[in-house]
Amino acid sequence: MKLKICFLLLLCPIFRGFGQDTNISYSKTPVKIGDKVPDMEIGPVINYPSKSLRISDFKGKLLILDFWATWCSSCLSHFPLADSLQKEYKNDLQILLVDALDTKDTRDKALNTIQRFDQTGGIKFSIPSVVTDTVLDRMFPHFTIPHYVWIDQEGIVRAFTAAEELTRENINRFLKRNKAPLYGKDDFDPRRPLYTVKNLPMDHLQQFSILLKGKIDGIGNGGMRIINDTTRGIILHDRSLLSMYQSIVYAKIPGIGDNRLIIEVKDPSKLSYTFSRQKKQDWERENFYSYELIIPANRMSHLYDDVLDDLNRYTPYNAQIEKRKVSCWILKKTGRNDLIRSKGGAYTDALGDDLKPRMINSTLFNLCIYINKISSNAVVLDQTGYTGNVDLLFQGPVKDVITLKKELDAYGLKLYAAYRNVDMLVIKDK
Repeated sequence: MKLKICFLLLLCPIFRGFGQDTNISYSKTPVKIGDKVPDMEIGPVINYPSKSLRISDFKGKLLILDFWATWCSSCLSHFPLADSLQKEYKNDLQILLVDALDTKDTRDKALNTIQRFDQTGGIKFSIPSVVTDTVLDRMFPHFTIPHYVWIDQEGIVRAFTAAEELTRENINRFLKRNKAPLYGKDDFDPRRPLYTVKNLPMDHLQQFSILLKGKIDGIGNGGMRIINDTTRGIILHDRSLLSMYQSIVYAKIPGIGDNRLIIEVKDPSKLSYTFSRQKKQDWERENFYSYELIIPANRMSHLYDDVLDDLNRYTPYNAQIEKRKVSCWILKKTGRNDLIRSKGGAYTDALGDDLKPRMINSTLFNLCIYINKISSNAVVLDQTGYTGNVDLLFQGPVKDVITLKKELDAYGLKLYAAYRNVDMLVIKDK
């Protein structure tokens, strides 16, 4: 039997149809827009001269199928308007209610509900209804009701819409200009996350995030999310949580970020393969995460704040940026600016060159990156205050900090170790 979910909001669509039944259908495949509806006998029908009918009975008229249920308050709220339109356009329009078998409604229950809409003075509710239907329900599958199917005078499906499109304006537009309603209904499957369904109106998407655990083969590594040529978010696929935290460090903590993480958890083996004894492939299969976030364009300056909030909310860890006293390498200037000021020329960053280590028209930030590299990812702080480009030419290979310190002395640059309170991203168990 099909599962029904009923929301208590008066005018909201009702989700329905989460399974399959075993009733035989005349139509093996759904009828799509542009298809001609098979002509077949349909019944039983209530509030109608005969107990059954055929689609061809309404040839030459606009036929609108209105799928409903007695427990669907949103469906019932549109009945008075539908009845009014049916009476007004009786020669050109036929609205046909369809109450499917899986709504659990009986014939008597449907009839009693319809009769509540009879008006005083003997004016009867004019719209017939198919009851305990399996044929049309299979022919036009849907998850929410009310669900409207617009069929033209030749029996061809022209549109699927929500109830709001049943208006005098749309009926006139259809009858006089052969134009279907402007706004169709994409019947999203509520069993799937909204972002995974087809036809999602991406232009309207304001915020979205998703976090999946476990390796996903073929998903790629990620990047920035671009929507209509505008950067709207980030994609972090198939990576460790530690790698995701490192991305936050690079974005939020100025300077060199390779060693700005402090891990204070009991079992770090879930954060990174480095701390695990498992086989690498097995660890990745179990502990990789994939994360995506989309936010409004005007919030992009807070992108990594939102990433951190999501990881704190949905993983076993809590991470915050804190001041911590750590051992650092400090770079200071003791000489004149003209000792390091660049004379221009092609940019060159080749401090690792064995024959001619040099930086030409480069930056002290790149020097700090190199210090970080040869000092086992130490925290490096540039306290020179110098922002211009520099030229540095060294006498021989520079593979360690001691050698580098001697070379920098000639340029009025001092490199020394000290403890400093610096921003660190601290990861803790919740």
